[in-house]
Amino acid sequence: MKTSNRNEPAMTFLVGAGRSGTTLLYKVLCLHSDIAYLNNYHNRLPWLRADLLSKLALREPHSKMAAWFNDAGNAYFVNRPWLKKLIPTPVEGEAFLASCGLPLFPDENERLSKDAIDCLHHKFSLLQQGTNAKTVVCKRTANNRRIPLLESAFPTARYIHLIRDGRDVTHSLSKVEWWDNLTLWWDGRTTAQLEAAGEDRLRICARNWVREVEKLRCSLAAVAQDRRLEIRYEAFLAQPMTELGKIFDFLNLPFDQKYRDAVTSLKLKTRPKAWSNVWSAEQLSGVLRETDPLLSQLGYR
Repeated sequence: MKTSNRNEPAMTFLVGAGRSGTTLLYKVLCLHSDIAYLNNYHNRLPWLRADLLSKLALREPHSKMAAWFNDAGNAYFVNRPWLKKLIPTPVEGEAFLASCGLPLFPDENERLSKDAIDCLHHKFSLLQQGTNAKTVVCKRTANNRRIPLLESAFPTARYIHLIRDGRDVTHSLSKVEWWDNLTLWWDGRTTAQLEAAGEDRLRICARNWVREVEKLRCSLAAVAQDRRLEIRYEAFLAQPMTELGKIFDFLNLPFDQKYRDAVTSLKLKTRPKAWSNVWSAEQLSGVLRETDPLLSQLGYR
């Protein structure tokens, strides 16, 4: 993967609306030995040398897999044994990004300073070089609204946009605790504040999916076509080797047998649509009023 100058690291940004499966795909990609990633050490101690920390990472996919996934192949689990917690685990790493001045809520016309760009280049270059990786994969939900800033800093970066059925995203998002107090970039209020004002929770979640996906597709449209790839979460679970093959071809990375065997052992599979058994007809109707145009456009309806 070529870069425009010797200071710019090879970057890949994994983006997608929250609860679209980006964490699962992120961890699956980071099992590959040619991919570097922000880990839990970077997030807690962003001021430390990234190259020194990255040397803690294990290169064998099966070793990383045992620390990042539970027996069911789920990327989310708690109460890990302390020895597993010591193994650097892929995280979003907002503290790492913020330490270079990347804003959480950028204005429409905001621009990164040269110092901020130099800082990002320096830190990500150390991370890439420290692991001898061919690219760094960065997954952060806030990057959904940072595409123009990322483009200014990394003009050769590649983008993988993971899309999931908005009804599944709505159901998943409505169940997580952190959602209540999250300030919504498209409104300025939290979900709790919107609910207190009389808004329906499911419709807020559905609206967020629409805003996130539309924002991403609009921003990514300005990126050269050969530097962006759209993947469906449902296809990834149904045929992981086919979809991962597309991704590694896109990234110009080897899709080697050791990596394929590790992913196969996760036993990824399509998941039932939980919302279809728990939503009332009225609730589904409310969600569809928010999502139907985009669902139809994306081929989900």
